[in-house]
Amino acid sequence: MATSNDLLIKQRPVIEFLAAEGCSAANIHARMKTVYGEMCISDCAVRKWLTVEMKAQRKDMCTPLFEHYNAEGEAFLQRILTGDESWVHHYDPECKAQSMAYRHKTSPSPRKFKVVASARKILFTVSWDMEGVVYMGFLEQGQTANSE
Repeated sequence: MATSNDLLIKQRPVIEFLAAEGCSAANIHARMKTVYGEMCISDCAVRKWLTVEMKAQRKDMCTPLFEHYNAEGEAFLQRILTGDESWVHHYDPECKAQSMAYRHKTSPSPRKFKVVASARKILFTVSWDMEGVVYMGFLEQGQTANSE
């Protein structure tokens, strides 16, 4: 089963192909919606990906990277660091009994009348390079991440 990211990546060449055939952005989106359903990119994104400005911007961003790779080879790739972040719900068990309920995968979930998602949200950040994960951590609201 393809992930949502895989489906989004596969949709760009479809847009380029149909645009080369002369289809309008609205027609392209309608045709893609029948194939990809809920995983189809938005009509606005289809219109944006067709523009000459977006192609020029991607080329301008990629050209220096390609030049570095040609000059340095694998050493350049080894210096690339990337990352992602997501807001997650923070939950503190109220008592030892609640804490015990979340330790065993085979035990039934605790019965509650009202489930509270969290007391607050925290930012989960992960960074990695060619070798693997370099940093994983949580930031409370109001804190900022820096190179340290």
